[in-house]
Amino acid sequence: MMNFIDRALERINEMSADDFLQSMADIYSEPIERNEIKRYPQFVQDVIFIVDYDTELQMEGLEGFFNDSTKDYVNETVVALKNCGATKEAEILEKCKKIDIENYDEYIELENETYLNNDFEGFWKLVKEYIGREKQLKDYNLGG
Repeated sequence: MMNFIDRALERINEMSADDFLQSMADIYSEPIERNEIKRYPQFVQDVIFIVDYDTELQMEGLEGFFNDSTKDYVNETVVALKNCGATKEAEILEKCKKIDIENYDEYIELENETYLNNDFEGFWKLVKEYIGREKQLKDYNLGG
């Protein structure tokens, strides 16, 4: 049975980067095991980890990210951020990994440096450009 990722990849050539990004947000209405996404192209994995990061950051902040199940995928999230060119964001997460979970103020301090509080549009522009580059690199027409 096809899931939202399969459906999006099947139509990726007709979709804008923004449409593809929006379709990856379906992960919340159509949950998928994070380990299951490893069978998809790297950029798809990256986009899903970035969507998770964004959701957690907006709802719970950096401290929430490190207290929730998302913390299990912090390394994948760092890789995803680096792959799309959001190196500053990746560095923030790397710093967070060293914070003692009780040290709430340090999270708040670093949170002030995140794209959410600085360059929201610029961050998503990087993600969309990354999707656009990947889309052009390969022909994702998976039909046989």
